[in-house]
Amino acid sequence: ANLAAVPSNLNKPLEPIEPNDSSLSPEKLIGCAIFPDQPHKCEILHTIKFSVSIFSFLASCFMIFIIWIFRKHDVFRQRLILYLSISSALASICYLFAINPEKETDIKCTLDGFFAPYCAWSVLLWLFNIPSNLPSPVQALANRKPLPGSGSINPSSGSLNSHKIRNGQKIKDQTEFYMQLIGWALPLAIASLPLAAGVYGPAGGWCWIPPRKHIWRLFTWYIWNVLAILSLFVMIYYSSYLLKRVSEHSYMGTWDPTFSRRKKALEADRKTLQIYPIIYMLTSAFPIYLRLHNFFNGDDQAPFWLWILVTIMVPMNGVINALVFGLDPETREKLSLHQIRLQWYSHFDKPTIVNYPLHRFKQNESDHEETQSLLSK
Repeated sequence: ANLAAVPSNLNKPLEPIEPNDSSLSPEKLIGCAIFPDQPHKCEILHTIKFSVSIFSFLASCFMIFIIWIFRKHDVFRQRLILYLSISSALASICYLFAINPEKETDIKCTLDGFFAPYCAWSVLLWLFNIPSNLPSPVQALANRKPLPGSGSINPSSGSLNSHKIRNGQKIKDQTEFYMQLIGWALPLAIASLPLAAGVYGPAGGWCWIPPRKHIWRLFTWYIWNVLAILSLFVMIYYSSYLLKRVSEHSYMGTWDPTFSRRKKALEADRKTLQIYPIIYMLTSAFPIYLRLHNFFNGDDQAPFWLWILVTIMVPMNGVINALVFGLDPETREKLSLHQIRLQWYSHFDKPTIVNYPLHRFKQNESDHEETQSLLSK
């Protein structure tokens, strides 16, 4: 009787019990590979990255707007800052849409992994172009030549020409064109190498080169990043050294009355422009320390506080560049609602152009008689 009371379904094979916790699924394990046992930390990091990326994108757009509305892009050094702002805005968009990778073969993860080094290299190379251009104006000042990238000065109108004179012939200045190739085309070539080799994939909380492929990480970013930072220090010191050695009496040619004014302008530009790479070098310290920690430990299991600092600093370029941009006294003076409104209307208001007949400017007989009478007196 007791055996009859036993349920008959005990003789059936037991079915495996699937876990209800979605954090144990393989996709979650890939998405939060940094802290697989604490997936909420990955959510915190992605929230921080998303928020900082929005502020960085808005700050970059603000810089682009100010440079455009005040026509600061007419000056070569301001165009370099404009290109840096555009690359920072693109990097912010890349960080903004970079989410947790779900599959190793996901095409979106591959594209995110491609655009991440492209934008990072673009920002780095435009920062590299700024101090690399500093010695050229100093040498041009020492030799009493026009600034590179700005062409020659038209003496009749005072405007800048896009050509320079060499051997009596006009030659277009290619300085800015070569910088465009360095800032936009070279990052494309570098980011395409891991793409062609199929290296991109989940790399912790985002998509890049996986941690197990250390050689790719070193030779496509970290070695060149450290060398570029060291080169930035050298170029900043070299430009400062050249500017101190330039003297008004060191040139044996004709006297240039604008020498003192140009030298003071170069000193002010150097002090402002060198802040951009210096800030970048300071903010790159945490990511480099993180990758060194991961390289010697063989995984991405770094302290959570270090991941928070890196997540804040990496997309922060646009915000920091905007703060440095606001340190310029000339820019601060123009940042008023009245000035912005006037410049806005000047871009869209069409001036009235009156065509006067040519004979109005020719001397007739009465004008000639009046001239002769005045001379006789």
